[in-house]
Amino acid sequence: PPLRETTAPFASVIVPNYNGARHLPIVLDALRRQTFQDFEVIVVDDASQDESVALVEARYPDVRLIVNRRNAGFVRACNTGAAAARGRMIVLLNNDTEPEPTWLEELVKTFVAHPRAAMVASKLLLFDRR
Repeated sequence: PPLRETTAPFASVIVPNYNGARHLPIVLDALRRQTFQDFEVIVVDDASQDESVALVEARYPDVRLIVNRRNAGFVRACNTGAAAARGRMIVLLNNDTEPEPTWLEELVKTFVAHPRAAMVASKLLLFDRR
């Protein structure tokens, strides 16, 4: 029999994490509410000492979880996620954010409208002053 076809998502949202268990439910639940749905979520845990890994495994089975055995730093965590990404568009998202429901849709629209663009960014609002 032929191998099962796999369809790569349009976008890969990479969430680097270090001891961010208190933030992860906010960001991951917000990603579940996105109007644009053709994406994967990759959490790269950078040797957290809190319950981050257990939380993702228990509550977010749809999230790809990569666990670093030792802390390699933010940039390396981002690069690890990018290397594992299957999407055409790589999106980096901090763990202490709460994207609006149309956030990814707007990023994708901008990316598609400007095919020569190497990078797009979104407006950031202070997380603690909502």
